[in-house]
Amino acid sequence: MPDLRKNQIFLGNALEILPIIPDKSIDLMITDPPFYIMTKKNIKFKHRTDIVQTAHFDQFDSYDNFLQFTESWLKIIVKKMKDDASAYIFFGAQYITDLIRICEKLNMRYKGIIVWHKTNPAPKIRKSGYLSSTELILFMVKGKPVFNFLGQKKMHNLIETPICQRPERLVNPKPNSKRKYKTLHPTQKPESLIEHLILVSSNPNQLVCDPFAGTGTINKVCQKLNRYCIGIEINPDYYQAAIERLNHLNK
Repeated sequence: MPDLRKNQIFLGNALEILPIIPDKSIDLMITDPPFYIMTKKNIKFKHRTDIVQTAHFDQFDSYDNFLQFTESWLKIIVKKMKDDASAYIFFGAQYITDLIRICEKLNMRYKGIIVWHKTNPAPKIRKSGYLSSTELILFMVKGKPVFNFLGQKKMHNLIETPICQRPERLVNPKPNSKRKYKTLHPTQKPESLIEHLILVSSNPNQLVCDPFAGTGTINKVCQKLNRYCIGIEINPDYYQAAIERLNHLNK
C-alpha cells in the first residue's frame, strides 16, 4: 500500500500498480500516456544521421488494441480519484474525441481542451507538411474539484512554452557509438507547463497521480509545490532518472 502523504515513484506496469492505490484518494491526475502517434518506421538518409524510432512505449498492434489499453487504465484510475477530482491527459489530436468518449463513459465530465504551443518545434525534415508545434491536453473532471483561477491573462486555453531544453532536458547517460549523447525521453514535458496545471487544479498537501511518469517531471514539480504525488513508470531507465531527479531536490 503506497504512502499517500509521500512523493514516490513505483517501477512497474500501471495496470498492475494502480489497483493497490486506495479508492477515492486522488485529487488530481496529470499524465502523458502512450497515444499511438509514434508509429512511423525508421527514416534513412544518405548524407545525414538516420532517424531511429526509440519510442517503443507508444507502439501497439492495432488502433483497437490501443483504445482497449486506454480504457483499461482509465477505468482503474477513475475509481481511485475522489468524487471531486480533475484529470489532465496529453493526447494525440487525431484521437482526442475517442478519449473524450471513454472518459464520459466512465462518468467524467468534459471541461475543455488546452492547446500547448511549442515555441521551438522540431524542424520539418521532409518539407511536406506543417511543423508539429502543438499538443492537446484534455481536461476532464469528477464532481466539483479545486479550480484556482489565476487571473485573466494566465487562464487562456493556449499555453506557450519552449520544448524542454537543457539543462532541464535529460540526456541518456550512455553515449552512442559516435560518443554523442541523445535525449533520454522523447516526450519529456517542460516543468513550467506542468506547474501551471498543478497550481490551477490542486491545493498544497493534496494528492496527484501520474500513471505514466516517464522521467518524473510531475513528481518533481509536485515536490517543489508542496503536493504529494504517486508516479508509476514501467521503463527502468526512465524510472532511475526520475528517482535521481527527486533525490537531487532533497539534497
